[in-house]
Amino acid sequence: MSRTAEPEVAAVLESGVLPQRPPTLAPDDEVIVAVWRQGVIGAVMTIWRDPDGDETATSDDDDWPFNVDIETYEYVERACHWRGTGGSDWPVPYGDRPSGNWPFLTGYASGVPGATDLMLWTGVAPRGIERVRATMGDLMQECEVESLTGAFMVAFPYPGPEPSDLSGV
Repeated sequence: MSRTAEPEVAAVLESGVLPQRPPTLAPDDEVIVAVWRQGVIGAVMTIWRDPDGDETATSDDDDWPFNVDIETYEYVERACHWRGTGGSDWPVPYGDRPSGNWPFLTGYASGVPGATDLMLWTGVAPRGIERVRATMGDLMQECEVESLTGAFMVAFPYPGPEPSDLSGV
């Protein structure tokens, strides 16, 4: 039996509008930073803070406290049902954005249940970049960048090469 989405998640998937994000993230808190929807399939990208993490660690350490998840959902008979969650390390502390001039992928991507030909890719952009353009072969898409964290999520066909040529728009 699948579980239905929390009301806040369902509202974000319906509207595409992100909830207010706090300026800091307390241990065990999670916040939605990106949303994607195609037909009856949708996903939210979240950043959460592991309560057992060590803020003095680096993003390469096992005890790094900041993580990114992609939670996927499917609409069945007008109800939004959870289909899966996966995640990895988020490369910078919550609220920080990387230095540099170019956005980049975090190294984590997730398949989309019910749409086996798609992968959702997570990325982060430095300050000053509000939109990202990503290409994969002949395909190109643009997406908004979340203002506090620089987070973004793009969907491309699978299998295929990793999206490349990321740029601020």
